[in-house]
Amino acid sequence: MTVIWAVPLNAETNSFGDSPFVYLYYSDFSTIEQDGVISDGEYPDKIELYDISGTFVNELAWAHNNTAIAIAIKINGTGWIGIGFGPEGIGMAGSNIIMTAVASNQVTINDMYSLKQGKPKIDENEYDFSRVNGSESSGKTTIEFIIPMQSDDEDGKDHNWEINGTYGFFTAMRNAGDNFGFQHHSHSESLSVKILDTSFSSPEEVHQNLGTDIDTDNRQVILTTHLSTVDGDLTDFLIGFYKKTIFGKVLIATGLTNSEGVAEATLPIEKTGEITYISLFPATEFLKRNEDVSIITINISEDITETEYDDLRDLIGARFVRSFMLTGFYMIIIILLYVYITSMLGW
Repeated sequence: MTVIWAVPLNAETNSFGDSPFVYLYYSDFSTIEQDGVISDGEYPDKIELYDISGTFVNELAWAHNNTAIAIAIKINGTGWIGIGFGPEGIGMAGSNIIMTAVASNQVTINDMYSLKQGKPKIDENEYDFSRVNGSESSGKTTIEFIIPMQSDDEDGKDHNWEINGTYGFFTAMRNAGDNFGFQHHSHSESLSVKILDTSFSSPEEVHQNLGTDIDTDNRQVILTTHLSTVDGDLTDFLIGFYKKTIFGKVLIATGLTNSEGVAEATLPIEKTGEITYISLFPATEFLKRNEDVSIITINISEDITETEYDDLRDLIGARFVRSFMLTGFYMIIIILLYVYITSMLGW
């Protein structure tokens, strides 16, 4: 079976504490034109979503009017676009999925669901997609549509939304190709959204400046970020400091901003070479989520002191021991597989 996309459960590394990744704001929809273009001010909020490696996936703008949710998604490509919903921490399994594409100025949109990782199935009791539009221009695709917050799907395959509820969502896209059977090229992580009531308007932009300082004498990296808005500095806000790895972003420290909107973290130098640090200001009901990135190169002439183990690793090296043990583990697995296969085939 063709896998459209596979989103891991609880993959959200883009927020911490009790903060959702993003908030969904109220709109009376009077500014939402649904013309296949996301205009400035059309939606109360819009965000950019990235995959685990930090590669851009899509732009997402949306709003609710207490009974329906208006959604707009834009990708850098001409293939299909997908968005999935469900309980907080949802992956593909158990999700309600909307698949869309634009071809020859015609929009195709399907209400689908998935019971497991793999190709979604058509929901026979699908949404009324009478309000949908899309466009392709300069190699980019934009889709706009509206879905009800409460569905009449008796099979329970459509996701229902409640004001003040927190839910999970994810997106995926294909660079080119409108066939929904083609595999995705990228997808976001599993993220969370909280639906706010009418007392909250669109959030205010937050500005952030992450700086780094290398203390070679003490073998430390000092991360300093400054938060501000048009009204001034932000005090006593929690900041997360991350390091980019091959497994995505890893939270390495947190800190509170002082009266000048500055938060700081001091970290030991554990390796040399190019390192990417990220500071994250999580979204609040009134302020937009914001990240800043600093890429530095650490070059220290002296060798960094290695850990002493008081065993064979000190004599021949920890890396050699790890490699030797890993090779032995793989050999055991291969031997066990060979024994199992030969016994099954009766050799």
